[in-house]
Amino acid sequence: MHPSCLLALREGNMTRLRVLLQDDRTRFYGMTIKGNSILHIAASLGKVWPITEACNLPELGLLLHQNLKGDTILHCAARAGHDHILSLLIDHQAGKQMTKVLNQRGDSALHEAARGGHAKVVLQLLVIGENMASMVNRDGESPLYLAAVRGSVEIVKMLLECAMVDYRGPRGQTALHAAVCRSYDIAKVLLEKMPLLNLQADASQSTPIHYVASLGNVNMVRLLLQANATIAHLLDDKGLSAIHIAARKDYTAVIEEILHHCPDATELTDGDGNNFLHVAIKKGATAVVRLVLSNPLLRQSISETDHEGNTPLHMAVMGHNVEIARLLLLDSKVDENVLNCKGLTPLDVASSIEDSKFHFKRSLMIRDLNLVDAKFGPRRMDIVMFEDQGFP
Repeated sequence: MHPSCLLALREGNMTRLRVLLQDDRTRFYGMTIKGNSILHIAASLGKVWPITEACNLPELGLLLHQNLKGDTILHCAARAGHDHILSLLIDHQAGKQMTKVLNQRGDSALHEAARGGHAKVVLQLLVIGENMASMVNRDGESPLYLAAVRGSVEIVKMLLECAMVDYRGPRGQTALHAAVCRSYDIAKVLLEKMPLLNLQADASQSTPIHYVASLGNVNMVRLLLQANATIAHLLDDKGLSAIHIAARKDYTAVIEEILHHCPDATELTDGDGNNFLHVAIKKGATAVVRLVLSNPLLRQSISETDHEGNTPLHMAVMGHNVEIARLLLLDSKVDENVLNCKGLTPLDVASSIEDSKFHFKRSLMIRDLNLVDAKFGPRRMDIVMFEDQGFP
């Protein structure tokens, strides 16, 4: 592209550009090193005159030209949100052809408009672009998914009115996965129009409620559970339910909301047999432990074991968590002498801690366990003592 033409375009000096093109008409067909024509730049900047000129040409080649990224001028105008450029192109025969063109990323102009949150452009494209709402790009993104990511309720509602609309996102996600991370209003609209999205999992088998539980958004959790309470039972590929995830993050309000809609969620265990309290203790989620100890309806969890027979107290000691171990020991309902599958009590576990950086915590936990008269498992105590001191 002639440098003077490019400079005039970028400065928005259409008078200067007209003069340059009148002096040498071939300059109208010049390209940048990225394959952008005068029309690409004009569309990106919202400049009408060059595009009007191209629309008056007998051939469509310049209008339909794609740059090295595969973008047409429709992509450029949609990305920038220039609805007045869209109006001009829609009235031309090339406009409808361009709605079917995908760039190298697999994006249509509708993808670009939805990604940018340009509602007026989306509306114009849906008028002329048949089935554009059903196109998915190479990253697996539909326009509906991109609109949800953008947080545009207006665009989401427009797309849901289409006869054919795809809801997919990357890595098995759906528009609802995106919506629950962005907008309550969008999530509500999607649940009304596409209720089954509440059950649909991504590539890691995570459903929207898994996402919301990790964010601690109580209102969104309530919205999803009111639509379908059974989603609380859904497990991801690691066997984690929403209550496990909330417990890991120490979100007690989310746990309470889940249990309000699905009381038996306390019975859910992951692949290792961990209930939500086990998981909370592993992550040092003290608030969850306090919640369980203070709620009579949850107290059964303090005596449950995982597949290796470990109680929550075993878990606390294994994790060198003095505070949580102390909270459990102060509760009269906690049995401090339960044997796990290896025949070890919590005191055995504490005594077996060898890492020198945890010796102070070890001594505190052993002291606390002794204060409640905790016992070792049945064994020869001389062997235990010698092993603790590093002797063969």
